Amino acid sequence: MALNPTTIMGLIVSHLRTQGSIKRAQIGEPKSPPLDVLTAAVLMDGIRTPETVLDAPVLLYDVVVRLYRNFLDDGEQTELDVARAVGEIMESLHGDFSLGAGIRAIDVAGIYGRGMDTRWGHLDFSNTIFRTADISVPLIVDPAAVFVA
Repeated sequence: MALNPTTIMGLIVSHLRTQGSIKRAQIGEPKSPPLDVLTAAVLMDGIRTPETVLDAPVLLYDVVVRLYRNFLDDGEQTELDVARAVGEIMESLHGDFSLGAGIRAIDVAGIYGRGMDTRWGHLDFSNTIFRTADISVPLIVDPAAVFVA
């Protein structure tokens, strides 16, 4: 395989760092509770082959952007901060954003299954409750980038 998923994850982290609402972004789960700022982690959720085109597979990299925000208030400001960040990230990824690096497109509408969406939850991290939002970012890999002759 010529296309390295870690390169793609690094590009997403770089993009997240340009978003005004994200104060910290990294690849992988944090090892200690995030600071009292909105934090993003880029995680690999899977790699699928939904079809083949001529002699090459179409690969889908399922990447998740997980947002964390410590409940420092009654919950209202935390909820607003996370919701604002989700909207900002999804809008920027839907727009003219391009990862390059062999990614053809983001499967926004779910042509190959689950499209881009967000699932909300809570996480207990070292006895601290965090509001989380997992943004699913299915990336369609350009078949020409998958195999090199």
